[in-house]
Amino acid sequence: MRLSVMLAAAALLAGGATYAADPASGTLTDTSGALSYTGGPFVVSNPTPDPVHAIDPQCVDGTPLCDTYVLTVDVGDGLRGDAANADALVSFRMSFTNALSDFDLYIYDSGGNLVASSTNGGGAPESTSVPLSDLKNGEYRIVIVPYNSAADSYEASVEITDLGNADKGGLLAAGAAGPGLLLPLLALAGLRRRIARLAPVLALGLAGTAFAADPATIDNTHASVAFSGGPYVLPNPSPDATDATGDPVC
Repeated sequence: MRLSVMLAAAALLAGGATYAADPASGTLTDTSGALSYTGGPFVVSNPTPDPVHAIDPQCVDGTPLCDTYVLTVDVGDGLRGDAANADALVSFRMSFTNALSDFDLYIYDSGGNLVASSTNGGGAPESTSVPLSDLKNGEYRIVIVPYNSAADSYEASVEITDLGNADKGGLLAAGAAGPGLLLPLLALAGLRRRIARLAPVLALGLAGTAFAADPATIDNTHASVAFSGGPYVLPNPSPDATDATGDPVC
């Protein structure tokens, strides 16, 4: 019932117009870089799925109920087979401007199976990632649903990320080989953002400056103990959103 009403409204509003992502398709390859597309404005909200009726959003291509972007993945064996790219991701992102809107993001394979989704609420942008090893070459559908649209448009992108990061744990440990090698190795691991933010901290540590709690150790012979530290003149902004482990760097 709800879907039929929405389809009727969509047909009236469409008036022969074609609704689709712009561009409507793209091919992700080793050298394509990020693929970007846009859609909207959406003047009809499509509040599906809901807890009672549908598992998947109710979407009809070519109507203002949704947009579909056809993604062809064609990544060569050279990139896929490189051990340094074992942790590579295909990242999907979508944003919009009106905080009153709520768009959702879904990715389906050629068989109609849901691969991944992002369904934040409250005007938040959507993003999700799929391991490149799980996203086989072939055709996929990226569906954008205006769950609650205030006549809003969106911008979306898909790209391969985290190339060369598979060995970052070992490369961080390789700092023991000497401070002169640490930063180049980290750069090779694809951690440029972390280097930029934490390089001053690393530099001080490598210069021989000692930082520790005072006293540095305690025993269990007292009911309570106290220790102190600092002063700290540099921030340590970790963990951050780019850190897959979620652990602070210390």
